[in-house]
Amino acid sequence: MEALNGESRKKTIIVKLSKVAGNKIGKSELDSMIKEVSELFQLTDQAEKLVSKAFNHIVEAERRVHGLDEETDPHFHELATVDTIFDIVGFAHLLNELHFPN
Repeated sequence: MEALNGESRKKTIIVKLSKVAGNKIGKSELDSMIKEVSELFQLTDQAEKLVSKAFNHIVEAERRVHGLDEETDPHFHELATVDTIFDIVGFAHLLNELHFPN
């Protein structure tokens, strides 16, 4: 991502996320959005692992609900909202900052 100051970077990420909100997106687009928000929060390795684990559980649940195998890329609707991504990444950041145990 281009070098931007903190506030400009936040706005750029929110604009990118809002463009896909409400649309069906695949796992690769979701992963990209999660990465950008995680970088914005400057997550530690431990917090990044928590975010990854949380989203992997959600991806697996989507596959089960829709009867997809592990090779099939599910499409996300509500998961791809700005709120959901910020909620999960922000929560992981908060737990890390509070030194909450694994």
